[in-house]
Parts: sequence; structure tokens; C-alpha cells
Amino acid sequence: MALARDVAANAVAAGFGDPRFAPLTQAELAVLTISISILSPAAPFECADEEDLIARLHPGRDGLILREKGAGALFLPSVWDTLPDRREFVHQLKRKMGRAADHWSPAMRAWRFTTESFAAPYANAKAGGLDGIALRQE
Repeated sequence: MALARDVAANAVAAGFGDPRFAPLTQAELAVLTISISILSPAAPFECADEEDLIARLHPGRDGLILREKGAGALFLPSVWDTLPDRREFVHQLKRKMGRAADHWSPAMRAWRFTTESFAAPYANAKAGGLDGIALRQE
């Protein structure tokens, strides 16, 4: 049940609590698709420098986490759909973590992961469940 709680909490946060976007409206719910990505364990991605990182990324497969001195950001593998260029993928992830696109330092750390993802239109949701999967609080 912990995964169901996590999915619900993150769905609410994404729809109504992300300061980068306006909260969802009632009209948007009619066309909303709920997407869930279950992340594999993140594996340290040792790289000599940014060029090494970029060269060894697998577009469409790798999710990426970057961290440096208390700042961090994550891109799911699905982000490759909108950022298919390896260099731009890394640069936008650094911008997401509050760093300049051209920033790199020896303190930068990377991890990669994969996801298992699925989606369904919100319109298919039923009271207390989604496609017949009952969600309950314990």
C-alpha cells in the first residue's frame, strides 16, 4: 500500500503543488492522463567529466540524477521524448538543479536508472480506485 500512497501524494503535488505550473482546472481533468513510472534502483554513474557522461548516456532508456553540494535534479527516461539530444538533456537537467547549463565540477555526481511506466486517462478513474484497483488508506 505504500506505493499507492506515494503515487497519490505525488499526483496531487504534480497537479496542484508545483510552483512552475498553474494548478489543474476542472476542465483539464477531462483530458488528463495519469502516468506512473516505477524507478529501478539508481546506480552510481562514474564519469570522468561531462563529455564522458554525455557520450555514455543511452537516450530513451536512461533516467539521470545529478547532485552537487546539496542541489539535485532528476529526469525520467520519458524526458528523452522532448529532449532527444544528449547534451541538451544534461544541460537542461543541470538548469533544473539550479546550475548553469555549462556548469561542471569535480563535485558533480551522477546516477542512472530505468523505469517501468504505464498510463491511463484520468476519465477512467472510479471513486476509490483506478481501473478496478481499489485504493484504500490504512
